[in-house]
Amino acid sequence: SGAISLTGTGGNSTGDFNHGMLLQDSSLIQAESGSVTITGTGGGSGISNNNRGISMEVFSSNAPVLKTTAGGAISLVGSKGNGTTSEGLNLRDGSISTDITAGGSVPGTITLETDVISITNATVTTANTVNLRNKTANVAINLGTASTTSFGLSDTQLDKISAGTLIVGRSDSAANGAITISAPLTLTPNLELIGPNGIN
Repeated sequence: SGAISLTGTGGNSTGDFNHGMLLQDSSLIQAESGSVTITGTGGGSGISNNNRGISMEVFSSNAPVLKTTAGGAISLVGSKGNGTTSEGLNLRDGSISTDITAGGSVPGTITLETDVISITNATVTTANTVNLRNKTANVAINLGTASTTSFGLSDTQLDKISAGTLIVGRSDSAANGAITISAPLTLTPNLELIGPNGIN
């Protein structure tokens, strides 16, 4: 199937919730062998808060679903907006998955790219690789402690990711800052850390 690419930018309102991309309730984005790329930039200005780049949420009905079923890769690239609790990626509800139920031999990879991320009830599932990485160069990554203002995920949040391998960080022109392991981790996937600026 063909690729899907969606891009959104939140408005410049002083009110809250100027999300770049909102996947709400029974939203379904599905491809087979084609890739799915979603890019969202939060908006807002002045006293505005809660302006996420990409947000997956349930308000009144079923959870949103993002998936590929014949080897297509999924990539979410989110940039935080103005104010507090304005994560680049807010995976509050729903599911992100790749499989081969409709064909192919290898499920696609999943990439989550942002500088501020929150995972609450959403799940991220693939038998292949999940790439968890910063968007901007030199952003530090904390594994073990959650944060709504920086790149930090608790062990409970990381447990929402089920993969063959979880790769954290990057070594290209947007290489991350130091990776800190701030609490014990009980992960299911194989864990690979890319720490060009150190691992603590």
